[in-house]
Amino acid sequence: MTRAKRVRIWCGTAAIAGCLAMGSPDPSLVGAPGEWPGAVTSAFAADPSPLPRFLESIQVGPASEFRLAVIHPIFVTQTEIPAAAPPRETPDPAVRPLPQSWAATPRDAIGVEPSVREGRGFARVTNFGLRPLWAFPGDVLRLADGDYVVRSDALVAVGKPDDVPVFRVATLSGDEKDALDPRWVGSLPGPALLWTLFSGGKDKHVTQACADHAADAGLATARRSPVELARGAKIAARVGEYRTKLAALPKPAAAGRREWAGYAVVLDGAFAGVEVFANAREFAAAWPSRIEGIAVESALAEIDDNVFDTDLAAPTDPDRHTALVKDAILALYGLEPESKRVPGLGSVLTLKKDNDLGRAVIDESAAPQHIVWVRDPAHRRSTSDTPEAPLSPGVIDRKARPTEAEKRWRERRGKAGE
Repeated sequence: MTRAKRVRIWCGTAAIAGCLAMGSPDPSLVGAPGEWPGAVTSAFAADPSPLPRFLESIQVGPASEFRLAVIHPIFVTQTEIPAAAPPRETPDPAVRPLPQSWAATPRDAIGVEPSVREGRGFARVTNFGLRPLWAFPGDVLRLADGDYVVRSDALVAVGKPDDVPVFRVATLSGDEKDALDPRWVGSLPGPALLWTLFSGGKDKHVTQACADHAADAGLATARRSPVELARGAKIAARVGEYRTKLAALPKPAAAGRREWAGYAVVLDGAFAGVEVFANAREFAAAWPSRIEGIAVESALAEIDDNVFDTDLAAPTDPDRHTALVKDAILALYGLEPESKRVPGLGSVLTLKKDNDLGRAVIDESAAPQHIVWVRDPAHRRSTSDTPEAPLSPGVIDRKARPTEAEKRWRERRGKAGE
C-alpha cells in the first residue's frame, strides 16, 4: 500500500476559526440541537486557552467496528485553507535544484546527512521543496544505513539545513545501501508504539518493541523496520481486512460546516488514543498510514489474546464505547502543559495525565495544528498506576454487572470451563 506523503504548508495566518475548548466533565455531554450526540460540549467556552477552545469545537462521530478495533471519526469546524505559495519566478542560487526524480513527491525533496550531536542522533536535513517541511514525532526516515524515527517535532525551512532529532530503529541490509536515496517511508504503527516514544524512555525501548512486533508478525525482511510490519507473513491478510473495513468511516449526521479531521480508536474494549489535525486535508494525507498502524496493532493484539483464528461475533452497537472516548478527551481540559518553542512552528505542548501522554502543536497565531493523546497499553482499562488484574471468565460470570470490556472478552472466549 502506498503511504501518504505529507507536505505541511506553513502560514502565519490563522488556519482554524474556533480552536479547541473542552469543557467540564459533564456526564451528559450531549450535542447541540440537530447534532449527533457525540459532540463534546462545555460551559467553559470563555476559556482563553486555544487548546480548550479547539476541543470545544470538535465532534465525536458514530463509530465503525471490525473485530478488536473501534474507530470514531473526529469532526472539526471547516475553515478556509490559505492557497499554497507560488513557485519562485527567479531561482535562488543558494538552493540546490530539484532532482527530476523527486519532482512528483515534494516531501521527499530532501538531502540528509546523518550526524551525532551531544550524544544524541540527528539527521541534518536540507529541504529542496517549495514549502517548509514538518517532521512529526514517530515519522520514519529511511537513510542509506537504516530507518530512523523522528524523536520530536521539527520544521525544516526551504533551502536551509536543519537538524532533525532522530534515532535508528532498524538497519538496512547490505544489498540496499548503494541504491537508496533518503526518503520518508511512514510512521510508527499504532498508538502503543507512539506512547512508548512519548514516554521519554531510552530509544532502545522503542527499537526493542519494534523488533518484538516484527517477530510476532512474521516479518521476514532483513531490516525488520516498523513501517514494514503490515507485510509480516502472519498478519498481512488480517491487516488488509482491517484496512478494508475501517478505512472509510461514516460521515457526520449533523448539519453544518464540519469536516473529518481526526479519529479516536478503541482497541479490545479500551481507549487507545485520539489524533486531531487542523483540517481535513492534513488528516487525509496522514490517514492511510494511521489506519495501517491501527490494523497492525489490532492484528498483533489478536495474537496476544489467542483469538487470531477465531470468528468473532459481529458488533451490535459500535457506539457503546463513546463515553470512553469523550472521557479521555475531557482529561485534556484543565491541564497545565509544559510549552517549548520550535522555530517557525510555534509552541509544542507536552501533555500528561495519569498514564495518558501526548502533545499538541499551537502555531504562531495561537491555532492548534495537531493533537495526539495516547494511553499506556499496559493501563488501557484503568488510568491508575495499579497494574490491571488479568481477566478471569469465572470472575466475570459471577459479576452482576460486568463491564463492556469484560463482556466482549467473555463473548470471544465462550463460557467458563469451555
